[in-house]
Amino acid sequence: MIKKILILASFLLIADIVTAGNYEPNSASPIIAEAKISTGETITLISPNLEVTASRTATKDGWRIKFVGKSKGKLVFSLSEAFKTPAEYASSVKLVKLFPDSEYPQILFDAYTGGAHCCTMTEILLASKSGNWQFADFGYRDGENSSLKMPLGLVIMSS
Repeated sequence: MIKKILILASFLLIADIVTAGNYEPNSASPIIAEAKISTGETITLISPNLEVTASRTATKDGWRIKFVGKSKGKLVFSLSEAFKTPAEYASSVKLVKLFPDSEYPQILFDAYTGGAHCCTMTEILLASKSGNWQFADFGYRDGENSSLKMPLGLVIMSS
């Protein structure tokens, strides 16, 4: 429990660092909006202060996802990431409120990579207090079921 409090406090105070531990949401449902996305599709998720469009395209050796976020019509971020995994599996995208004091919700992104006992890759797109948006890689877990209980195993620093 102390470890979880320290993790949340470090994020809220520094807002550029996420460290190891487990996050368990306090509310019954921190999910604001959610959708599945497959290669060749574009989806839009809307919260009161953030509209996120996700586009997924095929590449020669996998696929790419691009996220564009707007608030009150102004561009807040545009980030993309490439994956060298099979493109035939749909991904899930969720707007979630993991940190109640943050101005914007976070984007939880799961991608199933296939295999009998593996693997779903999870990333979160989030903003620091300085306004920089970044991907936080939360690694792989067994199966394709999305969960908000996830290991926080990466330290992220932004300037």
